[in-house]
Amino acid sequence: MPQRRWLEHYAGRYLTVENNNSFYRLPSREMFAAWRERTPDDFVMAVKASRYLTHVRRLRDPAEPVARLVSAAAGLGPKLGPVLLQLPPTLRADPDALDACLKEFRTASAALDGRGSGWRGAAA
Repeated sequence: MPQRRWLEHYAGRYLTVENNNSFYRLPSREMFAAWRERTPDDFVMAVKASRYLTHVRRLRDPAEPVARLVSAAAGLGPKLGPVLLQLPPTLRADPDALDACLKEFRTASAALDGRGSGWRGAAA
């Protein structure tokens, strides 16, 4: 199957998928809107946060990257699921930095994948 048909293939079999593309390069709002149009009404797309936020900035100064991501992903409309913050395993638990970052998600929900030691319970 050609790559250009993968989304329809997955959307026809699952109610949700994770968009990993956004981890490497943020798609435009128009691209997110095009994905919204290509999927069923009850479909939801989880969007992985940019590695710029999670691996380069390491959750510090989150306002601008979160605003840019949420603005683009808003093109999904009601099909926008959670934004996944997949943290690098070398990032030590920092509840204050996490809290500051999560507060920037005013119009989207966020999910945490804390791979490093000490993240269990950090978001509680």
